[in-house]
Amino acid sequence: MGWEPRITPVILDTLRYNYDSTLGFAEHYGFRNSYCLPFYPFNFASGEACRFLEIPLNVMDATLHHPRYLQLTPEEILPALTPMLQEIERFGGVCTVLWHNENFDPANETTGPRQFAEIMEYLRSRNVAFVNGQDVCEMVH
Repeated sequence: MGWEPRITPVILDTLRYNYDSTLGFAEHYGFRNSYCLPFYPFNFASGEACRFLEIPLNVMDATLHHPRYLQLTPEEILPALTPMLQEIERFGGVCTVLWHNENFDPANETTGPRQFAEIMEYLRSRNVAFVNGQDVCEMVH
């Protein structure tokens, strides 16, 4: 199930979620809303802003190498992501990375722990804060 603008916000508001970080692209990394900061989505059913904070998803491991998506080699991943990461830094935004548990297996040489470590090392070199979703909620309030 994907994000459905007329249904998903209602479900998340009904369940009283504080935040969501599923609004992104499976096919490509980047900014689904042309925006790298958390925001309150519009709830079409109520005509008001949602109660939950949307923390945009910027990159997912499967996007980078999956046969239906970008098919990047391990060496292409960080260079491909760097312009997006620089744009997030330029605007003081939030970078949300989704890396599935199964991709931390050392046998995965395409989107495995080495590629994740490269991204984290780059971010660490930029002196960013590593926080969770609840921390972002508290920063926004």
